[in-house]
Amino acid sequence: MTYFLIQFLHVAGALGAAAALALEAAGFVGLRRATVADEARVWLRTSRWVAMVGVPSVLLMLASGIYMSFTRWGWVG
Repeated sequence: MTYFLIQFLHVAGALGAAAALALEAAGFVGLRRATVADEARVWLRTSRWVAMVGVPSVLLMLASGIYMSFTRWGWVG
């Protein structure tokens, strides 16, 4: 049962990482279309959201992946 919970967290982390990449892409597109400095500043604020969503998602994905690897395979290559 624990393995399935960790597997769910792993998939949720992957979805969070994909959402962070989508936020970053949207920010780049908006930044490219900005014509005034104030518009560019608004689009540069999306980098905060990328960091707030992306970093925990990648850490969750990494931690759950390492856990699943050690519980199922151990040290066998």
